[in-house]
Amino acid sequence: MFWFIENDKWGECVTAISDLQKGGSGLFVLLDENTRKYCLPRLIQRMKLPAGYKVLEIPPGESYKTLETAMTLWARLLASGADRQSVLINLGGGVICDMGGFVASVYQRGIRFFHIPTTLLAQVDASIGGKTGVDFFGYKNQLGLFSKAEGVIIDPGFLETLGGDQFRSGWGEVVKMALVMDEGLWGEIRERGTGIGERGTGNGEQGSGIGELGTGNGERGSGIGEVIRRVAELKMSVVERDYRETGLRKILNFGHTVGHALETLYLEKGRALLHGDAVAAGIVCESILSVKAGLLSRDIFEDIREYMAGHFPAIHYTLEEIPKLTDIMRHDKKNRGGNILFTLLSAIGKGETDQAVSGEQLTSSLTEYLTSF
Repeated sequence: MFWFIENDKWGECVTAISDLQKGGSGLFVLLDENTRKYCLPRLIQRMKLPAGYKVLEIPPGESYKTLETAMTLWARLLASGADRQSVLINLGGGVICDMGGFVASVYQRGIRFFHIPTTLLAQVDASIGGKTGVDFFGYKNQLGLFSKAEGVIIDPGFLETLGGDQFRSGWGEVVKMALVMDEGLWGEIRERGTGIGERGTGNGEQGSGIGELGTGNGERGSGIGEVIRRVAELKMSVVERDYRETGLRKILNFGHTVGHALETLYLEKGRALLHGDAVAAGIVCESILSVKAGLLSRDIFEDIREYMAGHFPAIHYTLEEIPKLTDIMRHDKKNRGGNILFTLLSAIGKGETDQAVSGEQLTSSLTEYLTSF
């Protein structure tokens, strides 16, 4: 089930969760310290959580999206008496949705769970589609499974809690979806605004201003709602046709092969890199690859590069680190037959899946990014 909350009308989804947990086996809410402070009060007010619900809190950030954290959560569920009739609400961003879905799906061979995404990234991407998982040995989402939530509750009002950098991170996924599936949305993004401020440093200083697509009245959560709905419905339409990612769903990986490699590189160095910023860099690199593969015109690439450079921070790595990035990509889950496979662009709104590129082309694209972004 999918609920898009308008005018704070939570009634139907509240009833659904209440009906599932009436057995008395326990309602659990997974969150991090940020969503506990900023989002749990809104959830309590809107949903009127029953007495006796239990909070499971983990530290924020990708570095805690690990098997060790999952084991801690399983132990806490066990100690709290959670059984197969228990219900878990995942209240947070992409890490919480990925982690919570994985924990719920494995505990006692599966308990029911709901996603209540509180970031733009999670509302347009991470909460939709049934992918769950954790990072392993530094590699993104190496352990996980496909497991559908009982429901996803998208309330744009939660976006009022976001800083500019987190909003920008989610916007990276909006741009990706426009580029691979919706030429009209890309045109609106280019013509009307971005939903974020101008390009900044990527350290939280950028993105405080909200463009026309962000709102119509200066507050997050209103005008952005239609963009969220549109992107969420696009993703759901793909997932419904290819849940296990054997064909069409691979189109959604555009920007992610390079993006995930950059995230892994930064994790190894003990540095934080927002997922959407990494995907934005991946979009530029994989657009360069699309040109080199003869799929995309240089003019269209320049239009993409100009937009991305104007609204997303440059991601820094060195020429000496390019072989490391290439090696990381060789461990990507989408690869087959020893080839690194990409989703590339042949036009705005049209992605091409399972595109193998040479090591020389990949090195060249990563080098060009450093000199052109």
